[in-house]
Amino acid sequence: MPESLKQKNEFDEIRPFYDEEVNAAINRLLQEEEFLQGMKFLFPDWDEDNFAERLSQLETVKEFQKILMYPAVNAVKDKTIRGITTSGFENKIKEEAYLYISNHRDIILDSALLNILLFEHGLDTCEVAIGSNLLVRRWIEELVRLNRNFIVHRDIPPKLLYPYSLRLSKYIRQDLVEKKMSVWLAQRQGRTKNGRDETQAGLLKMLSISGDADLIRNFSALKIVPMAISYEYEPCDYMKARELYVLKTTGKYKKGPEDDLKSMLVGLTSYKGRIHMDLGEPILGGLQSIDHSKNKNDQIKELADLIDQKIYSAYKLWPTNYIAHDLLGEKSEFSNHYTPDEKEQFEEHMKSSLLKIEEPSEEVKPLFLKIYAEPVNTKLGRES
Repeated sequence: MPESLKQKNEFDEIRPFYDEEVNAAINRLLQEEEFLQGMKFLFPDWDEDNFAERLSQLETVKEFQKILMYPAVNAVKDKTIRGITTSGFENKIKEEAYLYISNHRDIILDSALLNILLFEHGLDTCEVAIGSNLLVRRWIEELVRLNRNFIVHRDIPPKLLYPYSLRLSKYIRQDLVEKKMSVWLAQRQGRTKNGRDETQAGLLKMLSISGDADLIRNFSALKIVPMAISYEYEPCDYMKARELYVLKTTGKYKKGPEDDLKSMLVGLTSYKGRIHMDLGEPILGGLQSIDHSKNKNDQIKELADLIDQKIYSAYKLWPTNYIAHDLLGEKSEFSNHYTPDEKEQFEEHMKSSLLKIEEPSEEVKPLFLKIYAEPVNTKLGRES
């Protein structure tokens, strides 16, 4: 038995599969009808027997990503994305490990697109944090752990929160510092719903507790790279607007057991237009600007603000963002950034999207527009 399987460790519940576990996990996946149906959607011309035989022979994570995940994400891209542009990938060093802290707009695609773009630029794929609330089927957990995802458990009881956070922090630091494995983390728990991308202080506090030096040196070792992904048409925009409306009118929003699965499917299958992804420079120099005389909480706040500003400056504004901003303000301030045809196309998209929900369109409409309009404010440094 391989040494990695003999030595059980504290990370076994959350880590991705080892290479020696890949073949057995694939063969379990091939028994799942929902998984097979998903493959048929992505690859309409596939031969199920040949597909299963080929997958059942894979033995490493890299093989699985190359043979299945890369073509699967490309199939989604071909069906739902008009084009992808990038910046910053050419500056990354293959032998270095980076902590990509990213704005979060789609449950699956933010990190999935990052990994295929890393692959296409000759860089190693990264490990990806995924919330346990998304693992609504056993086969989904199998699939994501095959694809270099590690699990972040949600709803941890308060008395267990610190030891759990410490374990997660140690795992991420081990990946980056010892294994030289890059990691992707969303800047916040859950996707941005209101268009304003903000890094949660709790995430940074979790990352800091596994270090044995001062805060600046702890974060320097992690090589944080702010990542900005900009969708022309926001994944699940009408679902996000509906959630905001329910929260605004009732004071709470409770997700059903299938809501996350639906969001994943809608995010994958809906049209997203153009996408831009930017990988910034590691913020090592920026860390030195943090006030060493302040307490840790204030330093964390400064670091979160620094990451946010890097993401805002790298965010690409599309015509849809400017159109929504003008529609929301009932003016034409940014009309030089879009054409009448682009405005008409966006308004048709908004109209058809709002018809998919039961809530009153005129009351949900401002919330829908804000999803697209808010990045204009953050990038230009305006108050919303």
